[in-house]
Amino acid sequence: MACLTKRVGYATIHYLTPYVSFTCLCSDSGFGILRKTIHICNPGAQPLEYLNTRGVVGHENNTESYIRPLRAVLFSRGCGMKKYRTLQISITVLIAFSFLIISCGGGSGKEEYLYFRADDGVNGSELWVYDGVSAPTMVADINSAGQSQPNELTPFKGRLFFRADDGVNGTELWSYDGNSDPVMVTDINPSGPAGPYSLTQYDGDLYFAATNGIDGDPNSELWVLDSSSNSASMVTDIYKGTTFFEIDGGISEPAVYDGKLYFSMNDGIAGKELWCYDADTGEALMAADIWSGSDTSHSLPYNLIVFKEKLYFTAKDGVNGVEMWVYDGANAPTMVADINTAGYSNPQGFTVFDGKLFFTANDGIHGSELWQYDGVSTPSMVADMNTAGNSSPSFYTAYNNLLYFSADNGTDGRELWVYDGIAAPSMVSDINTNGDSEVYWLTVFKDKLYFNANDGVIGRELWVYDGVNEPLLVADIRVGWYPSQPSYLTVFRH
Repeated sequence: MACLTKRVGYATIHYLTPYVSFTCLCSDSGFGILRKTIHICNPGAQPLEYLNTRGVVGHENNTESYIRPLRAVLFSRGCGMKKYRTLQISITVLIAFSFLIISCGGGSGKEEYLYFRADDGVNGSELWVYDGVSAPTMVADINSAGQSQPNELTPFKGRLFFRADDGVNGTELWSYDGNSDPVMVTDINPSGPAGPYSLTQYDGDLYFAATNGIDGDPNSELWVLDSSSNSASMVTDIYKGTTFFEIDGGISEPAVYDGKLYFSMNDGIAGKELWCYDADTGEALMAADIWSGSDTSHSLPYNLIVFKEKLYFTAKDGVNGVEMWVYDGANAPTMVADINTAGYSNPQGFTVFDGKLFFTANDGIHGSELWQYDGVSTPSMVADMNTAGNSSPSFYTAYNNLLYFSADNGTDGRELWVYDGIAAPSMVSDINTNGDSEVYWLTVFKDKLYFNANDGVIGRELWVYDGVNEPLLVADIRVGWYPSQPSYLTVFRH
């Protein structure tokens, strides 16, 4: 692959310690466009390199790359070198591999839009769009006889992919280019719903889990989309049987790490364990049998995320319960810490912020609270926000160099909270003074924080927060007390 050079114009750079972060548009080798957040560690050191060597690390609309000072050994792929020169508002990039930064903050001719699922009380749960100025509008009534319930919204190569049910073909893979009507990409399961989920970009392609209903396997397998021909094919048939595994069956929790696609899967022999797929070799292999035994002993690796060049996830080994684990791609996975020695700590919501891994966990004493891990020291609780029970923080989202999330302090109900990495977390606003505002689906769009909330009067609708003033209602999509339930908020440029 040849080296590509491009001048990046006018990025808004936010100075984080120890990061410099900016958001750009990126093009993969297929010339698709995606939004990408670049975090530069220790920007004073030059040259710099990517932490990941291939693919994109991220979920739904949050796509990020972490860059650090270049070590003595350069990567071997491509021309093996990337140099970054930080200026006040611009960056010059020499970049190999498959991703090229082509625009920051303008100049691409494309605009950002916020897409989500909502129910206006007339057309059912359908795909909606908001431009940040005018009132949100429904994109299309995909299921005119009911509701299509679109979810798994994933921008890829200039299109927004998602799963939806048109009332005829069942739940299948759909796409939208921002102009024409949404279309079903392909009918993977002609006899029923394919149920595609866990849409993930890897090696320049879109991978996902689905079932075609014709191999005698009711559980989902790994599939890949050929975007040029709008065809999808099963990558590999890991489970050869015909038994439905219910909770423990099928592909789940995919994440790109060290040039491979990792996920949780049950092959019917070892139970649900950690697997990986290598696009170079075309092989899918079990990476580790954490809870060794039969197909009834499941370690259930979930919440996969890449942090400081290692793969973190939750799992159980049959002894310690569900805890945080780590894998370096070579040695056997190990448990990071037994946070709850008397049971399950159930870590979840892993989110990288300010050089640390934040998550929700229960140590068996304080309830489900906010925790942090720096990759070296023992994980520690940040704060006991609900001393009488569980604050259960969720939907962690970085915005304006702060970490926002939903939490319940036991007094004001579930509201919007913020943490600066130093002082104790604090509630941003009590949107519903009579109960829970149920803040969910936090997403950054056009330098503002959008989310789903209930003020106790009009039900759960779309809200916005600018980081300074009180949160405001964007629109009452379903007029009256019944909620429109905006969900799966995703930024897509076109």
